[in-house]
Amino acid sequence: MDLSGEYAARLKKRAENFIREAEEAFDPNLAMFFVEQSLQLYVKAVYYELFGEKIRGHSIRSLLGFLSKSLEDNGFRELSERVGSFISMFREELILAEEAYTESRAK
Repeated sequence: MDLSGEYAARLKKRAENFIREAEEAFDPNLAMFFVEQSLQLYVKAVYYELFGEKIRGHSIRSLLGFLSKSLEDNGFRELSERVGSFISMFREELILAEEAYTESRAK
């Protein structure tokens, strides 16, 4: 485990870079791809900060669901519910972001 926090900081920096790229992208599909990448990295960074474990995966909804379950399993029910509400509230947007990721890989 990286007790210095360098791993999480690196992931967050990459997430910020992807958001900057998304803001500057001319292709909307590419912009969504960058947003999805940013979300993945940021969730992975937060998970690492909270639980000291690296998580794998590429589906942002799965990553958020895993984060929510881990929060609940560790006694953070309110935070778990907030993550679950976020997933529900932005379900369509998260699906679009995931599709941008999978569609970009298929080409």
